Amino acid sequence: MEYSTNCPYLNGVGNLVTKFELVPWMGKLSLASSGKGSPLITRFKCFRDDERLSFLFDCEDTFISATMKAPNSMVWLEDAVELFIAPCSEDPQVYYEFQLSPANVNRQVKVIPPQEDTKSFTFDDSWRCEGLITETYVHGYLNDRTRKSKGWQGVISIPLKTFLAPGQTVRTGDMWRMNLFRIDRGPADMFSAWSPTFYDPPFFHSPRYFGRLIFT
Repeated sequence: MEYSTNCPYLNGVGNLVTKFELVPWMGKLSLASSGKGSPLITRFKCFRDDERLSFLFDCEDTFISATMKAPNSMVWLEDAVELFIAPCSEDPQVYYEFQLSPANVNRQVKVIPPQEDTKSFTFDDSWRCEGLITETYVHGYLNDRTRKSKGWQGVISIPLKTFLAPGQTVRTGDMWRMNLFRIDRGPADMFSAWSPTFYDPPFFHSPRYFGRLIFT
């Protein structure tokens, strides 16, 4: 299956939340191992301006788990969303992973995939994205099973210069590879993806299943 989404250019003043209000929802995530509909809705939207590429995840959830506080913690062991970006490449030789917890703790990883479809990846979690902005909004309660939550939202906003050579710009029609994921921990863990990778047990690191982000 082919998963593509257009990323609009938004100009003008305004904070991230205000700008996101001008962008329609662009897609929903499905179960990563099967592509079937997920019991918990996760939707997303994105936009770019002259300096940044920004994503908003909206996650339905009745119990929100996020106890880690240290930067670059392994937040994927609890509730989290993840963004994989492979800039300027149809066949990614490197891509960048951004993880975000409901407690606004992020993890940044540079990933070098193997030449063949195996799991012998190189993960560089010493890599840092200078100028990264993340925000979270919890509609309910963190780590409290006695009260029911509605869900949470997470923003990941990345400087475009992270992915571009000096003097290089993003132009209308440019295409990057990407995927978006969500992990929800509970009695039965749930793994969702925008472009499902069809591994069971779930495995997100499969560049051949990345969808396409087209700049408009």
